[in-house]
Amino acid sequence: MKRMLWLWLILAVVLGNACCVDSQQKPARSESIPRTSEPAAPTAAPAAAAASTAKPTSEPIVLAGQAYRGDETALSLVLTAEEMPLLDRFSRLETLDLSGSACYAQILAYAQTHPQVRVVYTVDVEGQAVPSDAEELTLSALTDPGLLTYLPRLKSVTMSAPLPLAEAEALHAAAPQASLGGELTFAGLTVPLDAEALDLSAIAPEDVDDCRRAVALLPQLKQVELDPAEGESPWTLEEAGSLVVQYPDLLVQYTATVFGVTFSLTDEVVSFNRIDLKDQEAELRRNLPYMAHVGRLDMEYCNIPDERMAELRSDFPAPKIVWRVFLKGRYHCRTDAIMIRFSNDSDGERLYDKDTHPLIYCNELKYVDLGHDKITDAYFTAYMPELEVLILAVGEITDISALKNCPKLEYLEIFTGHLTDISVLAELKNLKHLNMANNKISDITPLFELNLERLFLSRNPIPKEQIEAFRKRFPNCDVDSVLSNPTGGTWRKPGGRYTLLRKQLSYDNVSINTYSAFNQPWTPETP
Repeated sequence: MKRMLWLWLILAVVLGNACCVDSQQKPARSESIPRTSEPAAPTAAPAAAAASTAKPTSEPIVLAGQAYRGDETALSLVLTAEEMPLLDRFSRLETLDLSGSACYAQILAYAQTHPQVRVVYTVDVEGQAVPSDAEELTLSALTDPGLLTYLPRLKSVTMSAPLPLAEAEALHAAAPQASLGGELTFAGLTVPLDAEALDLSAIAPEDVDDCRRAVALLPQLKQVELDPAEGESPWTLEEAGSLVVQYPDLLVQYTATVFGVTFSLTDEVVSFNRIDLKDQEAELRRNLPYMAHVGRLDMEYCNIPDERMAELRSDFPAPKIVWRVFLKGRYHCRTDAIMIRFSNDSDGERLYDKDTHPLIYCNELKYVDLGHDKITDAYFTAYMPELEVLILAVGEITDISALKNCPKLEYLEIFTGHLTDISVLAELKNLKHLNMANNKISDITPLFELNLERLFLSRNPIPKEQIEAFRKRFPNCDVDSVLSNPTGGTWRKPGGRYTLLRKQLSYDNVSINTYSAFNQPWTPETP
């Protein structure tokens, strides 16, 4: 019995130790196994998503002594500058009426940063509550022009009393988009702000600067008179010229004297012909901007090289600068010539390629006869975009590729030369009359791109098949492939196109000497 009791006691001790060990191991195991009975902690949402789903604050927002909910969509109240930042707490606001509020800068800034909110307000201008969307405004006075900056839709401001120059400038600076109505006072003058003509010929010299400032405030001004009826103008050329430069559309009536030549800044033609300006180019460049309304400036025999004259013409599109170029011997013409005829070889005077370079400055040429010369390359035609008629016949021509820059070319004589390639002609869609007889051309497929009326091509190694294909495709074209005389048949038959050619090149005008021709400027009467 006693022995059994000891056995039970030992068993109880063993079992108790086992329970202690098991109870110490379970917590370690539970930490390594996630609990499935509790939900996982949520991940942080992106800031933008949080902002888009954020609810308006539930706390009341106090503005102008009243409490508002954060979910208001429309508000109408008078605020101070200190209260304006509180508007950012209304995330659902759609309409905001701040009429009567005086914090205009803060209101305008809010409207610009919250385009989704329709913001309206009023601006107190000389006792008037002017709506923020006002387009017209009439005032008798304006002590604070800066207020107009808060009326961005303003289109016109009319003053019932004359505006002094400084006040008008301040008003224009505050609302440059708005036209000014009323009258302007300056230099002892009172002028309507919509004036189209202005006489400033009798002002005092010390008022010139004020007058120049005033012109900037007269947007409809078209003409200004600076020449007095008697005596000298109070304006210098530089002062008058500054108006021409600053206001390109303003006609400035002023008489100037440059290089000993007296002229008006609005003259149709001014001539510096035969004045040696070789060492006066700097002064010429200073004065040319003032002459922008002169129609044409003649500068023949001024001793300035062609290259520099071309630079002047490029740098100063107005006035139109014209000079005379010299090719060879008595061959010369003005750069505004529309026709030249340098083809008379009765005394053996002929042009070679090296002689034709000056023609690149004659950009207005329409009718050109350079037949019977020794020219091989028609490179100069690249500078003749107006060219309609070109004769290079009975010469040494081998290259006409520059004709691609002559889209108006309608009549072309290149017979009796050394041409092999006429591919460029495919680009001349206005070409109607072509005489290319007596050359070395073997391919006329480029001509299939045109709509020719006459084609003379005899004495060329052209396959008969091409000629027949051309005839078939263009049955109405007068095609000659057999004449030994390239100008025979109908080419120079009186009447029709040949009669017009004689007129265009003045063949019947005995007053035009071939070598010294075109000494006179072009006139509308010139054919």
